[in-house]
Amino acid sequence: MRPLYDDKLSARGVTDSAQRILNLIPMRSGDRGLHVVDEDSFVMLALWSLLRWERKVGLVALECLRVGLEALSRRLDQLLTAKADEHPVAASPSGIVLLKTGEPYEHWDFHKVLEPLLREAEDEALAMKHDYVGSEHLLLAVIKLARTDLAQVLESHSVTCDRVRATILDILG
Repeated sequence: MRPLYDDKLSARGVTDSAQRILNLIPMRSGDRGLHVVDEDSFVMLALWSLLRWERKVGLVALECLRVGLEALSRRLDQLLTAKADEHPVAASPSGIVLLKTGEPYEHWDFHKVLEPLLREAEDEALAMKHDYVGSEHLLLAVIKLARTDLAQVLESHSVTCDRVRATILDILG
């Protein structure tokens, strides 16, 4: 298991609560049976983790927008279940293998798939003149990086960058 706080993330200004949100992703992906994690599924997992973590600015912004968090969570759960079904694994005499290809399962590189999300969150923080990356910046990064299915789910809940950003700025004064 990865350490709860990461010196590399701290050096980049990622707050403790944002680090906790990010550090839950590997554990939650395994719990869900999501063994192959790409940028799209990582963005979904980041939102899932944010929705399940403590009430920080990102979650408060969604509440202020009257987003149905339970309905959003259910739709996100469906998307993650479908992603997990794309790459099932099984035990074999040689170890764990991907069922569809028979290739050995190798755990995914957290920092590699985190980087696009983190860069986008840092850009959001800079645009807001913040010297830290918090849950609010992670949420904006998730919205910006959402593709196809997740983008449709967010849109159906009226979750857009402009609305969320304006709400965050209102919350923070």
